[in-house]
Amino acid sequence: MIRRVYLRVEGWYYLFVIVFVVGGAVLRNVNVLVALAGLMAAVLILHWQLVLRSLSGIDVIRSLPARRCAGDPLEVEVTVLHRGRHGSAWALEFTDYLQRIDPPDDEPASEVKLLFPRIIAGQEITRRYQCALSRRGVYRFSKARIASRYPLGLVEGSCFLDLPDRLVVYPEIGRLSRRWASLIEAEHVGQQSTRHRRGWNEGDFYALREWRNGDSRRWIHWRTSAKLGKLAVRQFEQRRSCDVTLLLDLHQPASASNHDLAIVEAAISFAATAVVDLCRRGGASLGLIVASRETGQWYGSASPLLSQELLEHLSVCRASDATRLIDATDRLDEMQQGGGKLLVISARSRDDAASALDRKTRDGIKWRRLEQAVWLNGSAGDFDAYFSLHGASSS
Repeated sequence: MIRRVYLRVEGWYYLFVIVFVVGGAVLRNVNVLVALAGLMAAVLILHWQLVLRSLSGIDVIRSLPARRCAGDPLEVEVTVLHRGRHGSAWALEFTDYLQRIDPPDDEPASEVKLLFPRIIAGQEITRRYQCALSRRGVYRFSKARIASRYPLGLVEGSCFLDLPDRLVVYPEIGRLSRRWASLIEAEHVGQQSTRHRRGWNEGDFYALREWRNGDSRRWIHWRTSAKLGKLAVRQFEQRRSCDVTLLLDLHQPASASNHDLAIVEAAISFAATAVVDLCRRGGASLGLIVASRETGQWYGSASPLLSQELLEHLSVCRASDATRLIDATDRLDEMQQGGGKLLVISARSRDDAASALDRKTRDGIKWRRLEQAVWLNGSAGDFDAYFSLHGASSS
């Protein structure tokens, strides 16, 4: 931590007055003015020493969460510790710098300032500030700065602190409608559906029934059997999981308008919300294919860990004007071995995507697989029936 002390604009004015008084004392040979100039210089030197002392023995700790969703309030905790044995540090100003680095951003770093009025030697003070990051991505907290210009404001001392931190802001998580649940649970020909059927060997216990040949003795409910005078067994709800693959088509025109950019962000938020919902359900396999500047794929058993991994990738993906849907279909074979459900979340219609392909590709097997998928077009308002952002609470 390197301390730097310098004169502020007011300090230069004050120094000019001292020089003017000294010049007048020399020209007029007035001893009183020499004494006045010396007194003013002593005040400036004392001010300089007080600033240096205020910054000595100061430690700063910044604490923040590792990840947040876009739109959620972010609370950052800043703790300042005075390691000195005597005295106090007055009017310390802490400045934090925050900038989005992925996707790259041309905007300058944002500044947040906190004031610590007084810190006694051996004491630590914690203050917090909140901000809302409305855009997804990876943010970097660069070097922070702590400064003091107590007591007169003529001299300012500052220290740049090496407090590197990285924050991942997930896409905004919205709210899914009942129609989305019906879409996931609906049974399609040749696809594995999500439904609940009654069984006796797995799932959640929900009822008792009479003994039947073939039932396991482990599920006999002895207390009920004693009351009824005949054997009764536990009956369970057997769950049949659904393998779902989400294909996120992030296509935007070369000269994209604000409306096009908004549709792309809505598609990403829709995919993120779907990932959170499917991983919360559990008991299934979930695949995600992102057709953007770089085609990426992720696949695994639906779980909170998979949800976190997919959200991190969705937080930094970028749209492209290139057609990468066919490249994305190459990844479907390993994800849909059991005939799972395929959902395409796109910023364009199916016809627009087909028009960007040549005739041979449109007649191929890969495109026919996309024709059989459930296609949700954000530009046509298809998202509104299944997903909404306004008034949604993120988690």
